[in-house]
Amino acid sequence: MMAPLWQQIWQPASQSSADIQRCFGWLSKTSHLMDVIVGDGFLVASAPSRLSLEINFKDLSAAFPGLELSKKNAPLCRESVEGVGSVGKVTARPLEEALVKYLALSEAEKLEEDVLLPKLKSFVLTMGWPDEDAERIVGSRKGNLLLGPAKPVRCEALCASFASAVQSGPLCEQSVCGVRFDADGMAAASDFRAALLSAQPVLLRPMARVNLPHWGLYQQMEQRTWFSPIDSSEGLPVGSLPLDKLWDFPQLSSWELLWWDKLSGDVEAVQQVRQEKGLPLVPL
Repeated sequence: MMAPLWQQIWQPASQSSADIQRCFGWLSKTSHLMDVIVGDGFLVASAPSRLSLEINFKDLSAAFPGLELSKKNAPLCRESVEGVGSVGKVTARPLEEALVKYLALSEAEKLEEDVLLPKLKSFVLTMGWPDEDAERIVGSRKGNLLLGPAKPVRCEALCASFASAVQSGPLCEQSVCGVRFDADGMAAASDFRAALLSAQPVLLRPMARVNLPHWGLYQQMEQRTWFSPIDSSEGLPVGSLPLDKLWDFPQLSSWELLWWDKLSGDVEAVQQVRQEKGLPLVPL
């Protein structure tokens, strides 16, 4: 296969992992001259030409018309928090990055809750969590963790409120990732959302690690505020940039998906995402 020179980000309206896997399975069997990487709620398609991408996108849309599949160069993002915020009986705070990655891997395995929760409790103990905090873990969702009160409550209702809240964050109505919620009693989804809003919410965007083919391009990329150099032991320059920026640089054919980068205080990015989603611009 020729080296992929063009990339597009494809996203079903549901952003569900089941729909993503359906698309990936179909593309793996039918697509030609194209590589596909599964992201969190989206697919990254790479091909030698833009025409190959357009043909495969059209065929995929026809195969799954109910998915409302879209392609975009817009910033794909999620939401998280930088601080600690408490509203009513709910406190929101950042979750350790190692734990967020562990949750992502565990959820990708589609483990049942009765299997996942004991594994989570054991894992957080290795990170130095107090025993009482580990025992309070009652749920996880999309890279977020819920700790219930010391006294038993109706966990089903509490977990339902938690799951509803992390579907849509306060900044751009994107899904929430990397947040620990402590609930001291029964709480509604609105309580969880209020705690998110009080904990310094920020946008997260997927980043790509790229191998630059020559130092001239590296010097050009250094002028971009969203590019970060990474040391290379192989002699050629390496850096990271937002995944959606790959579309503007087709010569960057060697890359891999990294984790999520916080866009702290980036009001312009928030407004841009709201505009792209058809949401009203709001003073932030």
